[in-house]
Amino acid sequence: PWFTSTVRGRFDETTFAVNRLEIQNSFSPLQAVGWFGDNRAARSLSFSASYGRVQAQPLLGQPFRREALNLGTSFSPYQDWTLNYSIGFDLSNHLVPTLVTVNGVASEHFSHALWQPAQNALTVQYKNDCCTFKAQYVMGYTTSSLGSRVKDETVLFTLELRTLGAISYSSDVSNLYNSVDGINVSK
Repeated sequence: PWFTSTVRGRFDETTFAVNRLEIQNSFSPLQAVGWFGDNRAARSLSFSASYGRVQAQPLLGQPFRREALNLGTSFSPYQDWTLNYSIGFDLSNHLVPTLVTVNGVASEHFSHALWQPAQNALTVQYKNDCCTFKAQYVMGYTTSSLGSRVKDETVLFTLELRTLGAISYSSDVSNLYNSVDGINVSK
């Protein structure tokens, strides 16, 4: 199918208020318009969007509601090969203040603006009948103790052999240097 949409939710037992909502859509435009009839590579281009909203869960340590939007694209230029890119936005973190104390003075700090990306991911995958090899680069952000955004980069390699199992290795690329609130110190 050239378009799919999925909506899932979890509701309060008595008031039916939404406690959790997930909406996912995917769209393959070149399949929809019928261009490139037999060109499998061109027809493999697809786009996706996912939105999630979870109400505050104070008993689980989440005193504020959480919202996120993830946009992605996928392309398969050759048989068995796939390229994926996604970008994620934390739509609620700009609402959540971090209490920061500098020189004995406490103040609330918001780590980023609404449409600043929270995560970027690029994946290259080879998958055939007997094995899967995947290389993935993920760049995300965390909030430091001083309230600023700190970049976190990870590279992940995965090899799966269908009947034997899987092995994976990841490395935090950010550990190549120390970053303390924007000050880089070589190791």
